[in-house]
Amino acid sequence: MEYVKTVPQSWPGSKTLRMSKWPAVAQSARFRCLQLHQDLARDTRTASSNHFVGRPSRILSDSVASIMAELWEPSANSAYSHQREEDGLARDLAEIIDLTGEYRHTRSRFVLAPTPPQIPPTQKEFLEEYTCHDGLVLKSGMTVQLKKSHGRYHARFLKIHSIVRDVAGTQPIFRGCLYTRARLLQGMFPKKTNEVVMVADIKATDPRPWKEQSLVDFSPRLVRRPRDMRTTNAPFQQFRSILGHNDPDKTGSLVCRFRFLRYFTENGKQCEWVITRIGEDEADLPFRLNNKDISTEWRGPTRRGGSYVPHEHAIPPDQQYSAGDVFAGAGGVSRGMQMAGAHVVFAVDHWEHATASLQRNFQLADIHDMDVHEFVTKRDLQYRVDLLHLSPPCQVWSPAHTQAGCNDEANEAALFACTSVIQNTRPRLFTLEQTFGILHQQFEEHFHALVHGFTDHGYSVRWKVVNLATYGLPQPRKRLIMIGAGPGEKLPDFPPPTHGTETKPFVTVRQALAPLARLKHHPYHQPTRVMFGTPKQPWNADQPLRNTITTGGGKYNWFWDGTREFTVLEFAVLQGFPVGHHFSGMKTHILKQIGNAFAPSVVEVLYRHLIKSLDQQDGIVRQPQSRTQERTSVRQDSPIVVLDEDDIDIADQQGTPPLVVLDDDDDDDQMMDIDDVGYDPLPEDVDMDRDDRSDTETIWGSSYSPGPPQAVVDYEDLVIDLTLETAPPPPSRHSPIEIID
Repeated sequence: MEYVKTVPQSWPGSKTLRMSKWPAVAQSARFRCLQLHQDLARDTRTASSNHFVGRPSRILSDSVASIMAELWEPSANSAYSHQREEDGLARDLAEIIDLTGEYRHTRSRFVLAPTPPQIPPTQKEFLEEYTCHDGLVLKSGMTVQLKKSHGRYHARFLKIHSIVRDVAGTQPIFRGCLYTRARLLQGMFPKKTNEVVMVADIKATDPRPWKEQSLVDFSPRLVRRPRDMRTTNAPFQQFRSILGHNDPDKTGSLVCRFRFLRYFTENGKQCEWVITRIGEDEADLPFRLNNKDISTEWRGPTRRGGSYVPHEHAIPPDQQYSAGDVFAGAGGVSRGMQMAGAHVVFAVDHWEHATASLQRNFQLADIHDMDVHEFVTKRDLQYRVDLLHLSPPCQVWSPAHTQAGCNDEANEAALFACTSVIQNTRPRLFTLEQTFGILHQQFEEHFHALVHGFTDHGYSVRWKVVNLATYGLPQPRKRLIMIGAGPGEKLPDFPPPTHGTETKPFVTVRQALAPLARLKHHPYHQPTRVMFGTPKQPWNADQPLRNTITTGGGKYNWFWDGTREFTVLEFAVLQGFPVGHHFSGMKTHILKQIGNAFAPSVVEVLYRHLIKSLDQQDGIVRQPQSRTQERTSVRQDSPIVVLDEDDIDIADQQGTPPLVVLDDDDDDDQMMDIDDVGYDPLPEDVDMDRDDRSDTETIWGSSYSPGPPQAVVDYEDLVIDLTLETAPPPPSRHSPIEIID
């Protein structure tokens, strides 16, 4: 039987969805998502609507929807419509969400409920207990049910932190944290009887810790009755007590396993959301489990310091955290993970040009050319990784997307399949990158259903809109980034910004492209082939790029002197790719891969932070590496190649290996010109050998007399690894050489 579900007509671009066409892994999540607007209406009626703060329905009215459809109508020119969509969406979301990324993570109270006047510290006293007018005795540490619900999430329970009264003897106030039923949090948690979540609104610019900011004050007159509540870090089902109660909602024990914090800027805009599982040190002693046991129950034994072990006696830094990349594209995330020190085990994408790029760059990884549904249902593909990244398709989540597309259902199914990927791979930490358009209220139900899939498996998650320029990308690119931590793992913060301060300004276009000035022969960098017939307006390159790079390059994105386009390599570098990254396909295919990529330079910052967090949790101390070791991990029997004599001191610190200097000048020392080392295509007289055990292509050659530049130097039988990646020595009499940058 085919199930047909019609989206409410108030949704822009509403259409009928035939559920039988969806992959099985996404059907239940999709159905839940489409039902959320009905659940919200029913749940709102069960709460105290007279004290409801915010709109009672999450669905746009028909009139607002029609205005939105006109506002977000995309340009007829598809090459530039993406930029218009993002600019318009940013203006709309900026009214309620901070998109600047300029706030700093210090934390204040953004009160969920009316708070009585504060009592001056010098005039207050703390009481151990208080007897209400009806004889009810309340003490600190008790949980009470309030007469009315409070705030956007209908908080109905208060755990008393302290009872405060001024010295004049007036009526005291109860100070504590608010809790709401998980089923009232708009679909972000499973709807289970008497499961509650602590909720608080925090101001991001207040230096006080969130625990202090989350405290709110209530009058004893608002208390209905005491309730038993168990705070635990145990998985769902443990320590529940609903049997034997005629009405568990009223008399059963409450169980708290999560807290939900929303962070606000000084002007009241939301800037970050955090759902955290209760920690071992926060759980009540009778209901506390060991975090290691929880993690083992979820994913099996965890190897401290990383599950990738290149040999039997490996220890850090040889031991690495294993990583997987789903919806990998050209490998932007895989490259960033690798640069951060993780070992990429597998990557998945379903576009032939993207998977061809992955295979060229990551020969040590398993590359799967298949859709995500096939990946999660194929029994012979079983992975356990420490780190996982997800970048599901994002086009459908733009409010400009008012007309149904041929891939809409597949793209929506891919979003909900993320939960199945998590269940199959069970990472310790995961990241997800998406367009910030999914936070728009017309897609709120979809996003909450996505979050539900993670919390249902016990994951803690945090998300916010990040301006990637604050992490060193030379363009104004805003993306939604989510970090998740598995059961028993600590949820890391976002890494602090690396750029955009007085001491470390944003990276400029001129700075980013400066290393390319020395390149003479590169297949992706041929400026003379992209000259304009008529010059365009020059612009200042001593600033970040004016517009986001899109799948077509982006409107107004041309070289700063106005004489030509950016080359493919320049687009790649501005998107955070290293020069040595390879792409497959025609120019249009490569630009699409670049425009869709999550910037590797940003991924490196993010994953270095996550790896450091895991190291701290595992008690791992990695020895700091020298510049040479960090870049190349030079083997003791390998000759060292440096670019010029300025680097001899660095290379000499390595000790015994012989030293070869590659000058980039025209001196008569018969040294090769490093700029003339080919990437692709290679000179006809240089042989290419693909080493099955290396992520790189290796040029082979032998010494030669002066003549046309080749990828060899005046040294007997050399091999040059062009991408600075470490691999076992090939089975040959040739000795490997690694370039020191």
